[in-house]
Amino acid sequence: MENLEYLNREIIEPLAKCIGLRLDKIVYSDFGSQEELTTDNDGVDIISYQAILKFESEKRIYFSWNSVSVWDHYTISVSEKTFIEKDPDQVYEVKSKFTRFLVGKQLTGFGIFGYQKNQWTETHENGKKIVKTFFNQPHLIVLDIEGMLLGFANFYREENFVPKLPMGDDVWVIYSEDHINNYIEIFGFEELYKYSK
Repeated sequence: MENLEYLNREIIEPLAKCIGLRLDKIVYSDFGSQEELTTDNDGVDIISYQAILKFESEKRIYFSWNSVSVWDHYTISVSEKTFIEKDPDQVYEVKSKFTRFLVGKQLTGFGIFGYQKNQWTETHENGKKIVKTFFNQPHLIVLDIEGMLLGFANFYREENFVPKLPMGDDVWVIYSEDHINNYIEIFGFEELYKYSK
């Protein structure tokens, strides 16, 4: 599998360290406060910086878009360290009808969705077209938290909550299985990896 080492480093390894741990809280780093959150109140939140999952034993993992050399400019990634170099504008614990069902539950598995092979054509100023090919590029991570799903994707912010491109510089936190399945269908995402306890 081409680029597997990047998939391992950017997503699989940090998530695998949290399998079996109980979720304590979900925290957002965003431009605005929770009152200003871009949300459809139906299971999709859009944030600018990163989402942080805090587990028991003070274990944390961060979800954000990242630039990885072997993939297109924007790719969803996971890290044990913050993606943000300076203090974000707002950091707050998310308290919603969706998070209360997840807190206290164990991370039991996860899936990674994207494209096994994806090609983009770029047209330069001189009119020359260059085709770029990317392998095993992730765009959606779906966590299994004791049978409940929680998704993280990197799309551009859309007022109607329907992404137009399978990439972007905003983090979409998806609490609804229907929305997760809809985004997989819209973009024809393939399952790149699956881990279950």
